[in-house]
Amino acid sequence: MKQYDSYKDSGVEWIGEVPSHWKHCRFKDFMKLSTTASDSLHKIGLENIESATGRFIETNTEFEGNGVEFKKNSIVYGKLRPYLQKVWLADFEGNAVGDFFVFNAKSNSMPLYIKYLLLSDGFTKEADGSTFGAKMPRVSSDFILTLHFCLPPIAEQTTIATYLDKKCSEIDNVISAQQKRIALLQELKQSVITHAVTKGLNPNVEMKDSGMEWIGDIPSNWNNLRLRFVCELRNGYTPSKANPEFWEDGTIPWYRMEDIRECGRKLKEAKQYITEGAVKGGGLFEAGSFILATTATIGEHAVLIVDSLANQRFTNLKIRKSLSQKLLGDYFFYYLYMVDNYCKATTKTSTFPAVSMELLKNCHIVFPSVKEQYKIIDYLDKRCASIDSSISKAQHQVELLQEYKQSLITEVVTGKRKVS
Repeated sequence: MKQYDSYKDSGVEWIGEVPSHWKHCRFKDFMKLSTTASDSLHKIGLENIESATGRFIETNTEFEGNGVEFKKNSIVYGKLRPYLQKVWLADFEGNAVGDFFVFNAKSNSMPLYIKYLLLSDGFTKEADGSTFGAKMPRVSSDFILTLHFCLPPIAEQTTIATYLDKKCSEIDNVISAQQKRIALLQELKQSVITHAVTKGLNPNVEMKDSGMEWIGDIPSNWNNLRLRFVCELRNGYTPSKANPEFWEDGTIPWYRMEDIRECGRKLKEAKQYITEGAVKGGGLFEAGSFILATTATIGEHAVLIVDSLANQRFTNLKIRKSLSQKLLGDYFFYYLYMVDNYCKATTKTSTFPAVSMELLKNCHIVFPSVKEQYKIIDYLDKRCASIDSSISKAQHQVELLQEYKQSLITEVVTGKRKVS
């Protein structure tokens, strides 16, 4: 590992020694906070920025109202824990809505270098350690701007940023290959579930037409009902963000798509909580019921482990009492993978895609006897556990690569490793 000729003590614990010619300063000396309000319709939310990579994800943000203006080469920074590595170097102008800071580089700094500095492990740990707030911990802009740092000359910043762009791109390509493997394994899992919940486990059973092309033939002794007769449906909603009494010290889990992405399909804890005062007359979504994404990110589902609520992107599905002894929740959970695909296939592309509730209610739900459901559940539990194990191993490789990438960024932006 190549190093600089001489070093000095930075005086900053998380940085340690730095090259002797780097200049001691504070963050406010090389970047400034933007507070200009924006009414741009091109809004971005936390879900638009991928953690650790800074990659922009094109999707419609769920946030309403106006945020902070960002311009091309602004650094958009997620200020909430655990989103402190949502750092994006803007390549267009727009409106950062929700929990973002927008920083702009001063003349003595390079935006791309600042991006990598804010992505470094050392900075992230400092920011994380300073967060405040019980339910939605966040870092303050004052804390960031008054942090001490040692800044290299701008020409050296350019060299460092160019090197990191190249090396991080190489690492990201290897990560991408592992992620493609994960996607193939997930497709296999979907195929296994689809066959089990539409054809059963007996290859010799007599079949009949389901009446739905996307399902095909099903065993002749299976039940075939439309969703409207299987479940009670309710819409999710977002309590007013303008009313702090709905959010402060809340104890009721309130789910967004982010929760499924980061916590999986069995939801108990949430990223955000609401108070009892935020609950509408219909009450909570009951534990054991399900949520299905029916707007924006179509066709994702989860089972609710506790009484809770979800935002307006979700529809709550509760098995009717008349079927509670005929349709097992664990079987229906697996069948919802089929419903996910049905929703995606029947949704028309538009500015804000949404599932037709009439089509959803007419979606066919096929299921065998309870005895056979138990057999299918047992089979799928084992097969899916095996596939999930392979997915987990691939994800572990991704995590190791991401850790290496973080270590590399930190070493380079703090001068522990010299690049040329």
